[in-house]
Amino acid sequence: LDIGGTKVGWGIVEAGDTYEVTERGSIPTDAMRGGADVAARICDLASSLVASHPAVSGIAVASAGVVDPSTGDIVSATGTMPGWGGTPLGALLQEATGLKVRVLNDVHAHGLGEPYRSVLSIAVGTGIGGALVEDRQVSFGSRGIAGHVGHIHHHFAPDLTCSCGRKGHIESFCSGSGITAWYNSLR
Repeated sequence: LDIGGTKVGWGIVEAGDTYEVTERGSIPTDAMRGGADVAARICDLASSLVASHPAVSGIAVASAGVVDPSTGDIVSATGTMPGWGGTPLGALLQEATGLKVRVLNDVHAHGLGEPYRSVLSIAVGTGIGGALVEDRQVSFGSRGIAGHVGHIHHHFAPDLTCSCGRKGHIESFCSGSGITAWYNSLR
């Protein structure tokens, strides 16, 4: 599962000597409906996919927000998805499906997918995320936010409110939602 601010993508992956995506699809995140609603719909989606694919043996999740990789909890998230922070996503999915679940931040997962030992991955979408991978291991930092570059100061954004609620971050100016807000302010 790939949980972003705009859509939740899913794929059935057949693992062997290589990995092959055999099916894929997506549903809207409808993030403004709140974290509890998003989590419930994701659990319903996962349950449905597991029921229709009985050979599935586990669930891998890449999610927006700061993720505790040891528990699968969403530690914190911006206002892009209200109420997403604090969601025990890993436990909810395990309870809904009975399968082992692994949850990472979406950009951390992307960085791990690159075929290099060291990677700085920056993803621009609804927000801006980042990951630092060293020796094929994600560097989480002391608070789990190492590499999250969207909240770095940007001199063109001093008066623009970021999805985290603060002003002046690069995400408020350069993300997909930031570019849209900036463009709309010029009309």
